[in-house]
Amino acid sequence: MSKMKYQFSVVLLVFMVSVIFSNCTSKKKDATNETNVKKEDTAVVAKLNTDVNLNNFYGILACDTTSIDLNSDISKKNKFLENCTASNALWNKMNTNLLTPISNWKSSALPESCINTDFLFYPFSGPDFLIPNTLFTQTKHIVMFGLELPGKDMSKYGNEFALNSMPLMQKSLRDYFGKSYFITKNMMKDLKSDSLNGVTPLISTFLVKSNFKLISIKNFKLNAAGEKVYFEFEKDTFSYANIYGVEINYTKDLINSLQIDYLSFNAEDPSMQNHPEIMQFFEKTIPSNTVSYLKSASYLLHYNGFSTIRNLVLNKSKYVLQDDTGIAERYFTNDWKLSLWGVYEKPISDFSGVYQKELDSLYKVKNQVNPLPFNMGYHYFNGKQNLLLAEKK
Repeated sequence: MSKMKYQFSVVLLVFMVSVIFSNCTSKKKDATNETNVKKEDTAVVAKLNTDVNLNNFYGILACDTTSIDLNSDISKKNKFLENCTASNALWNKMNTNLLTPISNWKSSALPESCINTDFLFYPFSGPDFLIPNTLFTQTKHIVMFGLELPGKDMSKYGNEFALNSMPLMQKSLRDYFGKSYFITKNMMKDLKSDSLNGVTPLISTFLVKSNFKLISIKNFKLNAAGEKVYFEFEKDTFSYANIYGVEINYTKDLINSLQIDYLSFNAEDPSMQNHPEIMQFFEKTIPSNTVSYLKSASYLLHYNGFSTIRNLVLNKSKYVLQDDTGIAERYFTNDWKLSLWGVYEKPISDFSGVYQKELDSLYKVKNQVNPLPFNMGYHYFNGKQNLLLAEKK
């Protein structure tokens, strides 16, 4: 065989091997792509199972006929329709006066990384869900706490029970719809009834009214390691020695599961020291560089006796959005950049010793204060409301 023929044979052999290898690789890629497509199709087809009873029950309390079983005659009853007329007037006023202006304002005012947070920490929240949900629409997990007890899911008592509970639901929301915040003493009274036992019915009603679908409601208490221990509410003996909470799972698109954890406890330092499991839960649950929100928080974080929770917020947060009732301006060191909106006015007479001279001075520098096109909080009666965004540098 001549040298030229030999070289040609080698080239031909290499080419044939390359073609065979390429075909095999292509087939493997096609098979892989086909598998991935099948997986994607499966993910799209797989839908979360929502709880019909939960959505029926809280759909009645929310006056949301789209959530009520079409086979039910509740939506046709005069009692339901009359209650909905009064209730929807309140909801519509809340949407027009507060929620829509907040929604319009946030996109141009707040950083995307703030409003698009996956996780939100909301101390001293009570059952307030509507406002943080309007501000942070992408949130997948919210941790809230307050003095109000979590209570339990009431849906097992049936739709007639929900129908009879509608007037009390409206009453319990009088402060929230009128002033944008809950008054603790009123809430503590309203939520001790058989109809609205704790914050769970209110949060669940807010979720349905906001076009979410409920998946599950689970009561829990924290063990010594700060882990959730789920239990059946009716079979557990309540004890103030335990820290109780409720986990509510819900969805918007029937694909992604979202979650609220609400815990009930006294956040003063001595109470926190007596319950180290609270901080263990927070340390495990709250990610670093998260967003914290504070509104109508009774100026508690101004005081030395609430240093544990205050330090938790400062250490864990990338952003803190709050009015002046949250963390006092003096605790935001040079590590924080502050942005201001609205008007700062001396605290109302219910609160003494919490006037912030330094914050007042900042608000008097006109070119660094932006207008606030909505009103909420303790100065609801005169519109002199403020908001502060602290961003960790």
